[in-house]
This record gives sequence, structure tokens and C-alpha cells, in this order.
Amino acid sequence: MTHEEFVKHHIEKHGQLFKQIPEAKKHCLRYIQTHPIKQKTDVVDVDNFDGTAELWFDNLEGLENTLNSQLYKDKVFPDEKKFLDHENTLVTIGNQVEIISD
Repeated sequence: MTHEEFVKHHIEKHGQLFKQIPEAKKHCLRYIQTHPIKQKTDVVDVDNFDGTAELWFDNLEGLENTLNSQLYKDKVFPDEKKFLDHENTLVTIGNQVEIISD
């Protein structure tokens, strides 16, 4: 899959599938996909990846309910297997500390 195909699938297919999960509608506060821009800079090195997803849940139980839901298991997870490299996917669960804000 090319980078362009990945981005199209991630946004138009996978993101839309995830939005359909009833538990996600209840517990997921935010779902952000980020895909790297083509421009490069000499200021920092940039990893070579196709995209990231950041999901905010109301609590850990909400995350578990969503990922254990029947729709996730039947539709969303099988879709992930089509375009994600699960063996090399990094998952982090944490708390955020706001340093700068508007």
C-alpha cells in the first residue's frame, strides 16, 4: 500500500468504521489522525511512518469497553489488519500535562 493509499484508507474507511462503534460514541472524547507532511526540515529528524492515531477516552474502562465491543472485534480490528503493521505499532496509555496553552 502506498502512503497515499494508507492515508485515504485511514481517514475514509478506518476512521469512519471506528466512529460507528456505540461504545466509542459514548466513551471516546477525541480521535485525531496525523499523517506526516512531505516537507522536511534540517532542524529535527523525522521518523518514516505513514500516520498516527491519538484517542482520548473518558477513562480506562471506556477504552476497554470500546476495544472489547463486538463491532470493534468484527469490523474495526479486521480492518486494522489490512493496513497496519501491528507487530511494530506502538501504543501508549498515559496522562497529559499541559505546559503551554492559549
